[in-house]
Amino acid sequence: MGKPVRQTTGMYYDYQRWYDPSIGRFISTDPGTGSLANPQSLNPYASFLNSPTNYVDPDGGFPMPVNSPFTAIAAIFSEWLARAHDIPGTGYRIEWGPGAGAFHTIVVVSDPNAPKGWTKQVWKLDAPDSDVPWYHQGGRADTGAFTHQGYDPVDPELGGYAEGFGRLGAVEGATHALLGLSLVLSALDIYSAYVSDRNSGDGYTRTIQTASEQVAGWAGAYVGAEILGGYGLELGFEFGGPPGAAVGGLIGGLVGSIVGFMFGEQAVDNLIGPGAQGPYNGLPPCNELGIESSIFGNTGGFCPSGGVL
Repeated sequence: MGKPVRQTTGMYYDYQRWYDPSIGRFISTDPGTGSLANPQSLNPYASFLNSPTNYVDPDGGFPMPVNSPFTAIAAIFSEWLARAHDIPGTGYRIEWGPGAGAFHTIVVVSDPNAPKGWTKQVWKLDAPDSDVPWYHQGGRADTGAFTHQGYDPVDPELGGYAEGFGRLGAVEGATHALLGLSLVLSALDIYSAYVSDRNSGDGYTRTIQTASEQVAGWAGAYVGAEILGGYGLELGFEFGGPPGAAVGGLIGGLVGSIVGFMFGEQAVDNLIGPGAQGPYNGLPPCNELGIESSIFGNTGGFCPSGGVL
């Protein structure tokens, strides 16, 4: 556990309570009260919310996720945001935070096949500057020239939110850094499961499952962002033109990455998780003290035989 151990009893001190490795349980209750929103936290003798490969508890007082899916989801979504995308059915492209140098344009919808002499910028949203000190938009006029005339100023609150996404899309290095960090955390999850399996000596089931969940989750998030992001761009443009495509793409890309990650992980759980072959109905395995220690029915009670099954 990496915690202080009392040599006379062999018990570990987790700063908040004592842990007995012979039965695989804490022998004192968690000082926290738990939360109804997370039923696992209501078990006063549980640790790591009964998920030691997904949580750590440095001081024994509050479990923290090793790699929350939100890090992977945020990485996939930011990578999606950093790339230009075709708006299906329109021939237009959308890009967040385009250009180099000083940040000014938040998002732009362009026409790669614009006629000669026409601007390629169909619509764009700009951040405040010295000339126009408020969020403003503009687009291509009937003459083919770009103009801000006829476009209303953008609400400051909405403009501020949009600028946040635009800056995220503009700083490509930041999105790559977030992606790298998330991959490292996923690797740590897999390594944690590997160490747990190696120490238990019961095979590498948890390692295989954790690795499969990570791969499926990442793949699902990427595919989900691409598919729902594309639908969001198309539907948004149909109902709201270029501004609608910007909003629809953001919603679709974010929702797609979330749903995709969750679907990928759940698919793995359904295929190879503990309950994949149906509920476990047999007697729980017992340790040398005759105390139940099954992951399927970890009640801490004494086995009927009073010894090893």
